[in-house]
Amino acid sequence: MAQTAQQKSDVARELARRLYQSATASLNHDDLVAAVSAIDAAMDALPASLGQALTVKQNLLAALPEPFKSNSTAQQKAMVLMLWVMKETGLL
Repeated sequence: MAQTAQQKSDVARELARRLYQSATASLNHDDLVAAVSAIDAAMDALPASLGQALTVKQNLLAALPEPFKSNSTAQQKAMVLMLWVMKETGLL
């Protein structure tokens, strides 16, 4: 499910807080909302080139192993993805 405009704005605000806590901002709020919107759209896109009928987000959730998949909350599942992305990009 796509995020609302308010949710995207909230994410952009948090992103700005984290990126520009001790630096001069090089992007404005609208730029950050556009980046969040692009990620949000991509997560709900159908990867037709892979012959998939599921969205990227659905594929990620389906890939989680049991018993984690059945016994974790949506927030815990999101935390796995968030921490993986942070590690992959050198932020963790």
